Amino acid sequence: MALILAIIALNGLFVAGETAVDLMKPVHVKHFRDVEMPKRADRLQILLDNKTKYTAACILGCHVCRVGMVLAGLLLAPGVAAWLRPSGPPDWQMLIAAGAIISVPILLLNLVMELVPKSFASLHPMRAGLRLFRFVTIWSVLLSLPQSSLLPSAA
Repeated sequence: MALILAIIALNGLFVAGETAVDLMKPVHVKHFRDVEMPKRADRLQILLDNKTKYTAACILGCHVCRVGMVLAGLLLAPGVAAWLRPSGPPDWQMLIAAGAIISVPILLLNLVMELVPKSFASLHPMRAGLRLFRFVTIWSVLLSLPQSSLLPSAA
């Protein structure tokens, strides 16, 4: 169950990162350069310059998390089926019932953990972008490794 909660939290970070980067505008960078610290403006500029790359990485991360939630739910199903029918081995009907029982809290938690970060990042794209800068850039590199190893370089 802790694995599912960790995956849901990770998915929330990807959703917030995607929304923050997608809603980032040049005026945000200009505002931070004029009012706030230039280092923060530089980070926002990096996010803005690589908007497509970082948004795609966050979307891919969301999809990977969703697959992970399904797989983790499937791993829990036999245990829940055995709990539902303790007198013998679980049959396929118990496995389906266990899958349905497991999917409800996963879906509800995921819904909340997607809406809250997305709402925050929509209202405060600069703050969310700055807070998730390292997360987004690191995961962008990690998720691009399979692509870079499969495709030959253009050089």
